Parts: sequence; C-alpha cells; structure tokens
Amino acid sequence: LDAGTPYYFKVEAFNPPASSGLSTEASATPTLADPATPSITNMPTSGTFGGSFTPVVSPADAGDVTVTSADDSICAVQADGSVDFVGTGQCALTAHTAGNDDYNPADGVEQDFQIDPADPATPSITNPPVSGVFGGSFAPVVSPTDAGDVTVTSGDDSVCAVQADGSVDFVGVGQCALTAHTAGNADYNPADGVAQDFGINPADPPTPSITNMPTSPVVGGSFTPSVSPADAGAASVTSSSTPVCT
Repeated sequence: LDAGTPYYFKVEAFNPPASSGLSTEASATPTLADPATPSITNMPTSGTFGGSFTPVVSPADAGDVTVTSADDSICAVQADGSVDFVGTGQCALTAHTAGNDDYNPADGVEQDFQIDPADPATPSITNPPVSGVFGGSFAPVVSPTDAGDVTVTSGDDSVCAVQADGSVDFVGVGQCALTAHTAGNADYNPADGVAQDFGINPADPPTPSITNMPTSPVVGGSFTPSVSPADAGAASVTSSSTPVCT
C-alpha cells in the first residue's frame, strides 16, 4: 500500500471451534470507494446539425470514461468518443466511469442541450445556360438537394417565366435573372441564393412564305399577299420579275 493514501478495510476474525485460546488468523479485504458522480465538464450550450464535439468526463481517476446518448438519431457517440450532431432536437448525454482498483463503477445523470437546424450551402442553379433564344426553355437543377423543397424565381417574368413544373420558358428577349431557393426542413433552415443571369436572344423565325399565292393568275389581275409567320415583324413582298409582277 502507498504511504499517505487512505484505504478502507473490512476485517474478519475467525476462531476455529475445536481450538482453545485466541486465534492467530485474521484477514483484511480492501473496500472500494464510490467516486464523485461522473459528469461532462465541457457540455455545449447548444449545437447545430452537422456539428460535433469531444466530451471531457470528470473524474478522470476512476477508471475508463465513456459517454452514452439517449437518442442516437440526434447525438451519435463515435468509436473515438466524439459526439456527432446527426439530427435536431434535445441531445441527452450521460457520463460513466468504469471503476478501477480504488473506485467502484459509477453513472452520471443526463445532461442535455438543444441541436438546432443548420444553415445549408447557398442554393444555386447548377445548369444555367450560357445564353438562350426566344421560344426556348430549360429545367433548372438546384443544389443542395437535402435542405427541403427547391424552387426558382425569375427577376422578370416577361423574359423568363417559371412554370408550375419548375421549367423556365424564354418568353421574351433580354436578361434572364433566376434565383434558387431551398425551403428548409428538420435539419436545415430556409435559404435563398443569389441571382444568376444570362441573355435571351431573338430566335430565327420559320422561312417567310406567301400563303395565298394564286394558282392561275391572268394578265391585268392582282392579289394581296398574306405572309407567314405574322409574329416576326413587319412583312413585305418583293418581286424578282418586275416586268411580270409588280
């Protein structure tokens, strides 16, 4: 036994029935002490989803220390003793000491703190066109995908119109400015991206044609040509044989 260290003993004396006089045999068994109640000394006041910390348990001289979680879907204790914040809600942890030659095993009491949703990465459209042409469209792909429902809004619906299915139609000519959004969920807060823009250029129309060409005109007659398409600007007709048609 070490000098200066307190020890506790249980003393038992035994005198065999057949003997007479005083017994010369006795035994002494050390009695282990109960340590201070184990506790985590560096508990966070709160945490955010995706974070972690490494608990420090006191006392440190009462055997191996461990920590257990009341709900592994919120706080998961890893093999190295660290605690990962894998969900949101109340994280309840309990410290334990395994005991040793001097101390009995002991369990602490639950210590808890709140795990809050995290801010996701800034939402963005990962496939914006370099440019577009009037009458075209595309289906935006928004990242991240694990932070709730994704949506896209347009800075000018007369140039880019977002449809109910999430696709974007190029309904005008000019600068198309789109912004991605995530709605948030149990693990992540809602978030808005920044405007991403590209130019919408005029499209090439179908080849103009006269839709009411006479089948058998007569000399001295006339007609008024109808030109298609009608939505590609002012229509005009020129003659390549002015001595015949003017």
